[in-house]
Amino acid sequence: MTNEPHPDIVFGLHLVNEITTATQLLAVGLNQIIEPNWYASEPATSFTCMASGVERILKLTFGLSASHQGQPFPSAKQLQKLGHDLIALEGFVHPPLTAKARALGKGYVADLLADVGTDPYWPGLLATLDSWASASGRYRDLTILTGEKTHQDPPTALWDATERACLQDLGLWAAIVGPDNRAALVQARTRLALSILKWWHAIFRVWTHGLLGPARLARDCALTCRKPLPRAVPRCASQAPVDERIPLRPLLLPALRDQGGASRR
Repeated sequence: MTNEPHPDIVFGLHLVNEITTATQLLAVGLNQIIEPNWYASEPATSFTCMASGVERILKLTFGLSASHQGQPFPSAKQLQKLGHDLIALEGFVHPPLTAKARALGKGYVADLLADVGTDPYWPGLLATLDSWASASGRYRDLTILTGEKTHQDPPTALWDATERACLQDLGLWAAIVGPDNRAALVQARTRLALSILKWWHAIFRVWTHGLLGPARLARDCALTCRKPLPRAVPRCASQAPVDERIPLRPLLLPALRDQGGASRR
């Protein structure tokens, strides 16, 4: 007679592995886009990592939400049917969780989710990653090489439009043609990284406040870094308070250091 681990233990182990993969991918992408020498015209690694990280986190959240409601975790076929449509996945996850947070009296979590919904750059960033995640985006150049025509703009066009809007909002557009153009780009991209961090943090709080199951789920799955974020998240007028502990794990954004305080909740 062999001793087999309990199915819940097996499920938990694979959940930890998946969330670790997802957070590592997202962290790698975020760290890359704030590097001074990063070029949006060469986005393969950063866009691939961020798109995959966002997709994995959304699918995990979608699956755990179903499980928490007494339904089975989605099958492989069901997850495949969801595909790589990040905008649709966000639609399946975000509004129901916001409504659920309000209904359960989790106003803090609902406000975080609502803040993501009103972030001026999140729609453009999500559209960029959604475009890259689709086969027509990731393999756009290869498709053109085969002789097929594409009428869609490349994912970089969506990024450029979002980045341009951010530069203009921060009053940095004129600096792009000056000697400090690289510093201006880093500042704008740091603000764009913050938009993704705000989304990441909101999902993290959904987990830790028990909207997907026991609150300890986030701790047991190592969703948060054990080291506090070293004054990493800058404050801005449109930003809700961000926890000092890194949402999910592991993320260090050197360019964000010493630019403002953070608050615990």
